[in-house]
Amino acid sequence: MPSFAVPNRQNMNITSTDTQLEYELQDLYIASKHWLSDIAFAEDEAKFFHTVIDKYIKPDIINGHDAKLHHCKMMLYQQQFEVIDLRNNVAAYLAFLTPLISDTSKKIGIELIETHSMLTDRIAALLDAVRLLKAELFALAEDVIDNERNLFI
Repeated sequence: MPSFAVPNRQNMNITSTDTQLEYELQDLYIASKHWLSDIAFAEDEAKFFHTVIDKYIKPDIINGHDAKLHHCKMMLYQQQFEVIDLRNNVAAYLAFLTPLISDTSKKIGIELIETHSMLTDRIAALLDAVRLLKAELFALAEDVIDNERNLFI
């Protein structure tokens, strides 16, 4: 059985002279551009969540839901920081990727794929966190509205 040597990561560079490689790089670029839409969606959701908190979950009517409200606000602030950081990281990745598509003589390292994979995971985690926060925030809003409604029954 032949043995396979694991290549040194430092030496794993490919020169992009292949048309197929150009197409693959363009696919990475397109997928990365879609991340900006995902980030914008998360940012719009954060604005909406702030409106829900300000309009429906006022401090004077939360009646025992302080911890839940604090938890939701902390999740929201963490998401906002992640949005800013991801936007900067995606912009840097796109700036790195763009010249590789047009200049086929540049060398491409494994870091390109590793960065893409890491950003893919972070975007997915951000969108999962947005869904989770939405569910928690709506459940909290329903509880607060029900408690307020019960005061008048």
